[in-house]
Amino acid sequence: MIAPDDFDRLAAYLDDALADSDRLALETRLKTEPELARELVRLSRQEAILREWAGAMQLADPGPAPELTPSNRWIAWVAVLAAGVLLALGVFWPHREPGSIPEPNPIPLLARLHEAVGQVKVLQPSGESRAVLGDRALFGTTTVQIGG
Repeated sequence: MIAPDDFDRLAAYLDDALADSDRLALETRLKTEPELARELVRLSRQEAILREWAGAMQLADPGPAPELTPSNRWIAWVAVLAAGVLLALGVFWPHREPGSIPEPNPIPLLARLHEAVGQVKVLQPSGESRAVLGDRALFGTTTVQIGG
């Protein structure tokens, strides 16, 4: 028969909470008392089952979220602010993918000159003059000069 205080000793042994002298005395008894050894095996199996169950429960329900400390709140606010800035930049910052259609020119297109015969020049508002050799868009700020 196992004494009630032996259950406490066995539990402390499994938790590695016994003093060295008590541990050695219990290990000596375990070698000579098969009933005590069987009880240790039973308790260790129960403990293993309970640990496995507790681990599974922890995975299923991790419990309440950790409380935000002042430093964690500061980090959370910085992250929210950074996300807001990035969102605003993504919405309001004009960007174009390579090969995409460019935005329309704010100056209206008046005509397109496909072919020029003779001396045809386009005068820019800056006073610059360029000879037209082929296809050319003519905007509202350009002047066409024809000669010869």
